[in-house]
Amino acid sequence: MISPLSFCGERAVPLATWFVHDRSPRVRKSAIDVLEDIGPPARVSAPEIAKYLDDPDEQVRLAASSALRILDPKLLPP
Repeated sequence: MISPLSFCGERAVPLATWFVHDRSPRVRKSAIDVLEDIGPPARVSAPEIAKYLDDPDEQVRLAASSALRILDPKLLPP
């Protein structure tokens, strides 16, 4: 799917962030996973990822929580 984007590093952040908003839960989860894999350079995407902590899909919620632990833990609920 879009997981190869993680090999592009920081250059992939805008595109991966765009995919976070896809209609498909599978694509959203993959995009969030890519951003987590990119790590600190993807920190700018953290506010967008935080919107998916309440996603209807459990896998998307778990991916968002995991990514935020790496990218910006302050955005996680207490």
